[in-house]
Amino acid sequence: MKTLVAGNVFRGKSYADMINKAIGTSFTGYIKSGVDLDNFGCPNVIAWFVYMDGSTNGYDDGWIWKNYISDDGQFIREYNVSDTIEHLKHRRITTGYKPYRLAFQIDPYQNGEKHCCKFVGAFRFKSFLNDNSSGAIYEKVLNEFRLLGKGETGGNCHTKESFIPTTGNFVALIDDMNFDQRTLSLLKSWGIQYANQLLELEFPEETTLAQEIQKKLYEYFKQDDSSISRRGATMADFYKMMNR
Repeated sequence: MKTLVAGNVFRGKSYADMINKAIGTSFTGYIKSGVDLDNFGCPNVIAWFVYMDGSTNGYDDGWIWKNYISDDGQFIREYNVSDTIEHLKHRRITTGYKPYRLAFQIDPYQNGEKHCCKFVGAFRFKSFLNDNSSGAIYEKVLNEFRLLGKGETGGNCHTKESFIPTTGNFVALIDDMNFDQRTLSLLKSWGIQYANQLLELEFPEETTLAQEIQKKLYEYFKQDDSSISRRGATMADFYKMMNR
């Protein structure tokens, strides 16, 4: 078992080696920002390795984003800044929203150490930002997280349930999300009762149902972002938006 504490710093000889040092994987090469933790006792949770200084990062296929962490470390804003939002919509349908994240800040001291990261905590999806859902905000839920070793079983580790609150929008009943009765009945037949379960859903391809769920999720979780610039904002602006 590995105990991650906010502030822990990990350095590697490469991006993959940095991730190996942080969470105990054994990659010889890796390019994605997210690592699924199913084999570490945490199904539906990812380890998330990103810059959080507002710099533009992404892949050669046009999948590009910016991330910002608040001064107090309690919130992370994520913006997709690709030329089109269609890639983002497709990705959310086929891979889910990944609402539970162990967040690692790359180059935390902003000195060019691209193979250095700092664990900043366990974060949960809070809401969408912008009028097209291209932005999202995550809120910290834990400063410390106990993670099983790869293939390890047992032990007093944290799981997906450690991220889930007992009240609030995140665990609202899907009955309150204005689905038509046919869709509502179908979702309930799959054992889905709460909004957070919809954020976890993955579909093999875009379907009318998947698009309907995506639309309802955005309507339910959207939050005004008019006071914040993608290039940065004062913390007064940030907290003003958060407390509306």
